[in-house]
Amino acid sequence: EKHSQKSVYCYKSWNIFNTGAQMDYIFTIRNFFNEEIAYYFLWLTSLIKWLIFPAILGIIVNYSNKFLVNEDGSHNSTILLLLSAFLAIWGTAFLKYWDQKESIYNYIWGTESFQRSEPDSESFVPDGTVTLVFNRQFPYVSTVKAVFKKFVSYIVLLFMLILIVVGVYLIFYFKVVLIEKYPDKQTLIGILSAIENTVLIAIMSNLYYLIAYKLNDWQNHRKDYLKTNALAVKLILYDFTNNYYPLFYIAFIKKTTLFGTKDIEECYGFGGNDSCLEEIELQLYTTLSINFALNFLEIGFPLFNKGARMIALRKKLEIKGKIVATELNIGT
Repeated sequence: EKHSQKSVYCYKSWNIFNTGAQMDYIFTIRNFFNEEIAYYFLWLTSLIKWLIFPAILGIIVNYSNKFLVNEDGSHNSTILLLLSAFLAIWGTAFLKYWDQKESIYNYIWGTESFQRSEPDSESFVPDGTVTLVFNRQFPYVSTVKAVFKKFVSYIVLLFMLILIVVGVYLIFYFKVVLIEKYPDKQTLIGILSAIENTVLIAIMSNLYYLIAYKLNDWQNHRKDYLKTNALAVKLILYDFTNNYYPLFYIAFIKKTTLFGTKDIEECYGFGGNDSCLEEIELQLYTTLSINFALNFLEIGFPLFNKGARMIALRKKLEIKGKIVATELNIGT
């Protein structure tokens, strides 16, 4: 009951535009859970606030760029270059802002030297103990074994990245084959290819997440912060490649000329236009739409499940009430 009350309070007090309410919300999470989870929501609320302006600016630039056309009919890329420069400056400014905010909360919560004083992780299993001064026993881990486990983890990561590259190439290869066979259905085939890429991203992400967590536990990190950092590196490197390689392939590889021959592959935009930018837009629109639908299902399924359980519980209570009423009538 206490957990439910706290959860409802956190839900109602989450207001990213009200600084006082946000601080109250963050401190409630910290007091009820711990600093690690509080830092996550602090980062999340800070990032959402900072993303509002570039999101609005990106929408304006995206639609205004359709009307900024050169004399030869090509799109004017000047505004896109300016947007890219702004996003680079914005990213640097946000990181500086976050460093300052994190330092403030480190001081308030007394976590400035937490890494040096953090106890060993509960999952840590030492390879043995060594006796030092005053006959104190200290656990140790074999350096050779630790390096070997780290090497194996990154070999697995590299193998999964190669699978992504091969999978994306095969999807685009079959796309070209289908377009050559059905040239009047280029847009439909492009949408199907984008859906295939999105499904590949989702499947490979879930698969690698399972592997990454197992490998991270297998590495037997001594401190929890070391365990978290190692997992973050694995997931960030993989997610970056998994999510952006299809876009990278369209933008920089498809129109590449090898050994003076023709392009590796033509770009297919909306309506069959030979535009890599339009094909990137098609891939992004499809990916974002599917991810939005998946997020909706992720939120909606628990609500649907809860409603179904409540209906089943009401029916069970009604049946039990009828049985009790019948027994009382029989007794009278």
